[in-house]
Amino acid sequence: MRTGRAVYNLVVIRFGDPTQNLTIPADTNRTLRLANLHDAGKVWGLIRENLARLDAVIRWKARHCVRLLRMGQALIPFASHTEFPYDWGTKHGEGLEKAGKLARELGIRLSMHPGRYIQPGSPKLVERSLAELRYVARIFDFSLTAWESRGTRPKLHLSSQNPEKQAGAHTYSVELAEWQALVDALEGRAANVTVEAKGKEHALVPLGVEF
Repeated sequence: MRTGRAVYNLVVIRFGDPTQNLTIPADTNRTLRLANLHDAGKVWGLIRENLARLDAVIRWKARHCVRLLRMGQALIPFASHTEFPYDWGTKHGEGLEKAGKLARELGIRLSMHPGRYIQPGSPKLVERSLAELRYVARIFDFSLTAWESRGTRPKLHLSSQNPEKQAGAHTYSVELAEWQALVDALEGRAANVTVEAKGKEHALVPLGVEF
């Protein structure tokens, strides 16, 4: 039986974690080196495997009431590169639509964000659209109140700094004091919280999620 704390966490706060599931295990982020991008067969196989694992992770999360999934940015490796060997939208469109339909049916919110090498503010010529830049700017400008005014549940990230490693390195699980500070700041508001931790889905257990 779920405790009151666990019920609160699953209803008011929807949890999620990024890319990889350690329990199954399954990773939606398999990629290859740019030098091998010309190998269409290898690229096609990697994407097919990523989509199959995405299906498995979505189903696992639904069974355990984990309602968020941040897909790997390499789900389609080098998708925007000019040397991509084929029309991936046509080739993998059916698989992507299938994944999206499954996520909607099971109540899983999917998201994705660029890798650490993508810099929207860089002066270098990169493939990006004005609409995408405006979207990024709006996300950074929104407060919780602004999300509420739009009738949209805010999506937040929570992580703890590993004191023994360089800045940005995550701990296995988030610090409970930092989790409580987030809960206090939300003041009972509904929210989607992606937990960024080395323990992936296991990091959700101390926060009240039961497997």
